[in-house]
Amino acid sequence: MDIMGVPSQTMLPDGYSVLEASDYLIKKSLWRTNTNVGAPVYKEAVQTPKIVQKQIATQPIPDTLPANASGWKTLSFSEIATLFQIRIDEVAGLNTTVNKQSAFSVKQYIAYPYIYKITNCRMKPIANNPNYAFNVVTPISKQNILNYVIPFNLNNGIWAGTVYRTISGEELSIRGNDIVFNSQLPFIVDSDSGIFTMYDPDSPRNSPHPINSINTPAITCYIYRGEYGNFLGPYSTILPQILNDISGIKHAPIADTIWQRNADLSNNIYFRGGPIIVGNNVASDQALSFEVNGSALIQRLVTRSMATLSDIRLKENIRVLPINSDILNLQCYTYNYKTTPDIEEIGVIAQEVEKVVPHIIQTNDGIKSVQYDRFGVMLLPIIKEQQQRIETLENEMSSLKCFFHKLLAHAPL
Repeated sequence: MDIMGVPSQTMLPDGYSVLEASDYLIKKSLWRTNTNVGAPVYKEAVQTPKIVQKQIATQPIPDTLPANASGWKTLSFSEIATLFQIRIDEVAGLNTTVNKQSAFSVKQYIAYPYIYKITNCRMKPIANNPNYAFNVVTPISKQNILNYVIPFNLNNGIWAGTVYRTISGEELSIRGNDIVFNSQLPFIVDSDSGIFTMYDPDSPRNSPHPINSINTPAITCYIYRGEYGNFLGPYSTILPQILNDISGIKHAPIADTIWQRNADLSNNIYFRGGPIIVGNNVASDQALSFEVNGSALIQRLVTRSMATLSDIRLKENIRVLPINSDILNLQCYTYNYKTTPDIEEIGVIAQEVEKVVPHIIQTNDGIKSVQYDRFGVMLLPIIKEQQQRIETLENEMSSLKCFFHKLLAHAPL
């Protein structure tokens, strides 16, 4: 089998075949953090990238690092414990060494105090996959130190971290120069949970101390510990109601405020969970995934079903709707919107409808819209009236038939 004209078994300089490298690249492009390393990619279940509310950073992540060491503040063990909400005696368990000297540290970005750099942090094997997957969850407090690692590929990779090999999980191998490279080993670091996962076992051809459940890796990376939610406010699911001019609101570009899985997904946002609320601070129904308290403009809506709230417990001032036969005089048209000249639409003209039934017209920024679903309600009493007329006519016709039958029965031959 050839791959793009190259025999699949051709060996690459890093020791992998073209087929193996292609398999790894596909896995990485699909972002399968829980990949079964023993299964070919074509046999694995597809995972939808999961971006939840708390993955959206409220505060900006800059595109530059401090110019020198003075831009960072080194935290004490006590400050590290407070930051991660762990016991101070658990901080020592994060430590690695070089020549028996401590190499672990946590530093705070002074200009952006919610961003921290973790250096040479010891990782622990994950119980159900101890030779392939590692994280930093403290044993007593059960806090995940690497929650919300800033993605390695964000801002052209300036936030990229580094994974190192160790000797028995403590001393950095080759004095901290035994770095894990993608050319040696296919791996990924989950930005949300800080899980380091290898797609293949490390081997002595890569290092005298290959990564396994004993020689656990160490990591240097950047983490975000600011506010979460959206660029308009600090809450995880609430967009505050903004009135009038919002040009003064400061926020990072959307590409920097939402974790991107890869370049192919840069225009997509995925939410799992909810509810997501716009225009209010309390969900009226926790069973809803999305709630808008106000008007929303949607260019094109595709739905399996649609329902309008109609419970009598929500209503007051209930009156019988009078019949308005004038709506039968409204014209229906075919047309296209100026922004979509190639798409033919059908409907009515809002200004014409407003003259007849103004209460089904809404105006936003001077632009009028029609509540088409209300037409059925308006037509219902008309249809009922017509049905009564039809029944009356049928009764009259029946009476006339009886009358004529009687006349014919008594008529002389």
